[in-house]
Amino acid sequence: MKKLTKRFNLPSCTVDKRLITQLETYFNTRIPTFLKKDLTQMMNLYDLKNPASLRTYALTIEEGKEVSQLESIKQYREENFDPKIKGIKMHLKVGRPEAIDLQIVFNRFAAPYMEIATVSENVKKTIPRIAEQIQSIFESWSNKNHIVSTSWFRSLLVLAPLAAVTGAGLLLGGNPFFLGASLGWLLILSALLAFNLYRLFQLVSFKTRKHVALKRLGAIALLTVNLSLIGFYIFVLFVNLDILSIPTWVNVF
Repeated sequence: MKKLTKRFNLPSCTVDKRLITQLETYFNTRIPTFLKKDLTQMMNLYDLKNPASLRTYALTIEEGKEVSQLESIKQYREENFDPKIKGIKMHLKVGRPEAIDLQIVFNRFAAPYMEIATVSENVKKTIPRIAEQIQSIFESWSNKNHIVSTSWFRSLLVLAPLAAVTGAGLLLGGNPFFLGASLGWLLILSALLAFNLYRLFQLVSFKTRKHVALKRLGAIALLTVNLSLIGFYIFVLFVNLDILSIPTWVNVF
């Protein structure tokens, strides 16, 4: 039997216990309806009375240096996750061999995704439907952070300041050669801006217990410095192009 594996991107989202509960409910109630024929055949083949013996599920939560493996999110006692959380992995296997092998992975430093594998011809036909139903669960938890990670947005963020400064400089009579030669630092600062926004608006965030988010505060501080440097560099550039002049009150100091 040939194994088919499909990977699907999931929307950027904020993960909390309610989302995990919803997904586990789907695993327990909807997935079995797609596997009735396969499970019946396997139970007869292995002379089994309970289909639960053909099912394994593990919820892996990585918090700091600790990795916990649970049978359900219900075993996680805290209302919210630890601030040190790095990722969550949901892994469901049903059948021998697997009629379905389904993984949903949330990683703080990467895009969330779902992977579905099967050797069952019946399940192969229903994979798109399963993926669509699971993706629909995310509607209440999805956000717009993915926009920051798209290539077109990053390109726009890097090129727009260059185009705006070049256009304004030429329009106001600046030296085109000096202007072109001076855009290197602006390009670097714009690229850093795209990177800082990506750090601030991550594809996966977790609802955690109340704490002082030092990393987020640091990212906001870096973003503020980044924007200030871009503004200051443009001002200095236009001063050197004799487009702007330093205010007289500055000379007093």
